[in-house]
Amino acid sequence: MEKRLKITRFQISSSLRRIGIALAILGIILTVFTMESLAIKSSVPEENARTVNVAYAQIIPCVVVEKNPVFVGANTTIGYTRTAVAVASVNITVEGILAPNLLYNVTELNSTFYFTSITKELKIYVSPVSHFQYSVYLIDPGLFSKMLYTNISSSPFLVNYTYLQQYSAKLSQELGVPSPIISINFTIPIGNKILTPSIVLNPTGGILRPVVLNATLTRMEVVPIQGYRINQLSVPQQLIQLVDVKLFTYPSNWKEINYTVLLNGSSISLVATKGSITSPEDPVSLNLTALYQMFNSVQEEIGFQPSFPDVIVKYSMFNGNVTFSPYVVITQGQNGYLSETVENNTINRVVYYTVKKGDFNYVPFLAVMGVLASLALYLYFGTEVKKVDARLQAFRKFVRKYGKISVLVKDELQMPNYIQVRDPKELVKIAIISGAPILVDEIAMRVAVKFQDQWYVHIF
Repeated sequence: MEKRLKITRFQISSSLRRIGIALAILGIILTVFTMESLAIKSSVPEENARTVNVAYAQIIPCVVVEKNPVFVGANTTIGYTRTAVAVASVNITVEGILAPNLLYNVTELNSTFYFTSITKELKIYVSPVSHFQYSVYLIDPGLFSKMLYTNISSSPFLVNYTYLQQYSAKLSQELGVPSPIISINFTIPIGNKILTPSIVLNPTGGILRPVVLNATLTRMEVVPIQGYRINQLSVPQQLIQLVDVKLFTYPSNWKEINYTVLLNGSSISLVATKGSITSPEDPVSLNLTALYQMFNSVQEEIGFQPSFPDVIVKYSMFNGNVTFSPYVVITQGQNGYLSETVENNTINRVVYYTVKKGDFNYVPFLAVMGVLASLALYLYFGTEVKKVDARLQAFRKFVRKYGKISVLVKDELQMPNYIQVRDPKELVKIAIISGAPILVDEIAMRVAVKFQDQWYVHIF
């Protein structure tokens, strides 16, 4: 019994040794095989490719409209107009002194017209001046101008209209011409200004209607025309005075930006203007009414029917080795609204690269793997909480700061294609420009804005 027990223990011990040796040999074989595989793989260069977004552009909608109670925005100057502004004026009125007659019960009448047959004198009032000079002329335009008399007077003063009529009739009969016009010309000082108004007496069909001319001294001034600048296109076209074409681009630091405005119709195309700007967000202001008129005048000259062309703004942007040429198309819709689209607005470049590794060294591999494993364990268990805390703190700080323009979403955002930005403040800028809210995903700790059917995302 004791001998059988010793044999059994020896057999068990031998079996364990065999199993241990087999496992050790298997481990060595697997280790060597793994290291040899890595060595072979490391000696073969790897070729890869990826697509890089070099540049893109988005429209910033903006129009300038005439002032109205519905579409209100920031005050801006649309243009300028010249207008006459009064600097001095006098008030001149005429009353008639009548002969006894059957029509009126008074001998003094203040009216806009008088019957010449019963009008003896004219009483003329001039205010707000005390003294002035006046002269009485008989005038036949293009033939003669005869002064009858001149005088210095105060207001009111009388003019003998019967005498003027008789003198005018005799002169007309003598010269064989129609009765000349009676003109009373004034020279009136007001402050440091001199006014030269006149009263024209030219009866027609026995009716006298005194006409006062040049009673106001004016000067021409340039006056700005004010309107509203609003960041949308959903405005009736009849209110639009200017269309400001602006772009939001990546990158934004272009060294040179040129543009050309084209009018593209079904029959002809015209170059309207060219220019340059310092930033894509600088407005290219277009007066569509003037552009349409210019286009149609050319069409009529060559025998085409008037039409509304597409207005195209072509850009040429240069930045080092990158040349970016987006263009904006403005069309007039049937519903009375404009549409604005940007074409050729993305530059993608495929980058090919080769990864070539050196000869594999086993000892450093094992040492480095051991150190990296230890370091990974330390970093994972020692710093993961701190990293999570730092990300969470930055995420919560952003949400608190921009909570007024942010919306918390319950479900995870579905974004098949998006552009990731480094700085979350870029999303704030896009949200302000487009008017879209910032969507907040608490689970993934990321924020996003959708602008012109394109997602822009920052992951904390």
